Amino acid sequence: MTIGAAGAAAGAGTFALFSDTGTSNDNTVQAGTLDLSFSSGGSFSLSTTLAPQESTSGSVTLVRSGTIAGSVDVDVSYTENSTTSPSSDPTASDIASDLTVSSLTYGGTDITNQLPASPTLDDLANNDPSANDGSISESENDLVNLGDPGTGGTAFAIEFTLADVGNNYQGQGVDVTFDFDLNQEDSQ
Repeated sequence: MTIGAAGAAAGAGTFALFSDTGTSNDNTVQAGTLDLSFSSGGSFSLSTTLAPQESTSGSVTLVRSGTIAGSVDVDVSYTENSTTSPSSDPTASDIASDLTVSSLTYGGTDITNQLPASPTLDDLANNDPSANDGSISESENDLVNLGDPGTGGTAFAIEFTLADVGNNYQGQGVDVTFDFDLNQEDSQ
């Protein structure tokens, strides 16, 4: 019996199983890119010869050039631009308060719901989005959570109308700056 058990144990070690290995190489993990650009320059074509009660409009097309989709936020600011020295010197804020935002769209969709009723350039530049829509968290930007512009681009368009200001602003104006931010997450 001892010889049989020893023979069985010796036979158990003589079994062989096949095996093989393979190697997977050239595998890369890399971060994507978040990149915002303009399709044809980043300047609006706004009138520099606006008369009272006239309007001027312009647009820029935002394009996502990177590999990661994002959310667009916009910050607006203005400074005084004077070509003459009238007897009454209005401030940039005076002029911005008399420029009504007649139309504001992103991708053809009206986005004035992020602004107070009957908004002006001054309102736009000093807008707190959280005050107009409780679902939007407070942001230092004036317009927030606009959709991804996509690789084909999305137009951001604005129209201003100068109030009936008479002769008050002859040769006076404002330079308007729009800073567009593409963020990976809304309200980033």
